[in-house]
Amino acid sequence: MSPTTELPTNWSLAAEETTANMGREYTTVRYRRTDGTESVYIRDVIDGDDTWQFDVSRSGRDRHLGVAADLAAAKELAIAYMEAGDGA
Repeated sequence: MSPTTELPTNWSLAAEETTANMGREYTTVRYRRTDGTESVYIRDVIDGDDTWQFDVSRSGRDRHLGVAADLAAAKELAIAYMEAGDGA
């Protein structure tokens, strides 16, 4: 999968924020369907092995979409979900 930041036409970037705390940066991204019915979230998480990664989830049931090692891969995972849901 090649890196892309193009969103499907009925999705928008609602928020992207990076904050610093105790010497580490934390990033949160939220995409929203333009009709307001669904959101996709990317958040920093730490696993049981003390490894930081990015969790990708959506609003609603069966929320978890996957985990990525870096932000670019997490965005690709989110966009793939958005495209698949829109029949792209």
